[in-house]
Amino acid sequence: MALLKTQKYEDAFSIKNNHIPAKLFRYRPFPANVKDSEYVINELMHKYVYLATVEQMDDSSDGFVKIDIYRIFEEVYGYKGLGDALLEDLFRQLCVEITESRKVMAHAGIRYCSFCEGENIDGDYIPSNDLLWGQYAAGGRGICIEYDMTKFNSNGALQRRFMYPIIYSDSHFDATDMFISYATGNTRSVVGYDILAHMIKREIWRNQNEWRLIYGSGIIAPDNPCILFDAISAVYIGVRAADEVRNVILRNADSIGAPIYEMKESLNGLKRSLLR
Repeated sequence: MALLKTQKYEDAFSIKNNHIPAKLFRYRPFPANVKDSEYVINELMHKYVYLATVEQMDDSSDGFVKIDIYRIFEEVYGYKGLGDALLEDLFRQLCVEITESRKVMAHAGIRYCSFCEGENIDGDYIPSNDLLWGQYAAGGRGICIEYDMTKFNSNGALQRRFMYPIIYSDSHFDATDMFISYATGNTRSVVGYDILAHMIKREIWRNQNEWRLIYGSGIIAPDNPCILFDAISAVYIGVRAADEVRNVILRNADSIGAPIYEMKESLNGLKRSLLR
C-alpha cells in the first residue's frame, strides 16, 4: 500500500503479483430451483465473474475514505485560525462534516468481485472454511468455485493486475497526505486512492483471507459488469446441498470442464470427495 501511495505503481504491482495465491475460491449460493440457478450455471459455463457495486457487498463501511480538510487548510494554505473561539469551533465542526461526507467519494464507479484463500489440507488448498460456507454459500447448501490463478501468468493480465489483497483494519483509509500532495501541485498523487480505500475491511472479517478483483471507475461498462475469468479448476458442492443442486452441476460438468467435488463432514473438519 505504501508503494501505491507514493505512486510507485509498477513496483507495487510486481510485488503484489508475486504473492497472489495459486488458487483462489468463490463461495456461491446455488438455488435448488433450476430456473433460479441459471445465473450461477451461466457463470460456470461461460467462465465469467460478476462485478458487484459497493452497495451490494456485506460490509456497510466498505470503501470509506478519510480526508482531513482541517489539516489540508493548515498544511497547504497556512491556516492559523480565525481568532475567535466560537467561529473556530464552528469552522472545525464544518471541516469534520466535510471530512465525513468524503467517506462516499471512493464509491463512485467502483465494482469488484471477492475471492478467498483456501485452507491447507494435507499439502493442498481446498475450501474447508465452515464460516465461509455459512456466510456465502447458503449455509453449505451452495457451491464453491476454485480458480487456478497461474493461468493468468502475466502481471499485465487484468485478472492479476486488478487483484488486490484485503488489509484488515478498523481504521478507514486516510487519503489526506495524497490530497495535500495534490493541492501542492502533484496532480497524479490521488490516482488510486479509491482502490486503496476498497482494500481495507474491518477486523471482524479477518477469517475470510479475502482478495478482491477491483475495477476502478470507467474501466467496466455499468450495463455489463462481467469479465472473462477462464480459470475454473474445480467446483465443490456444499455438504447440505440439495440433490437438485448436485444433479444440475453434474449435468453441466462437461461444459464446466473441471473436476466436481462434494464436501463431506469428518471428525477433522470438511473433506472433499471426487464426484466426477
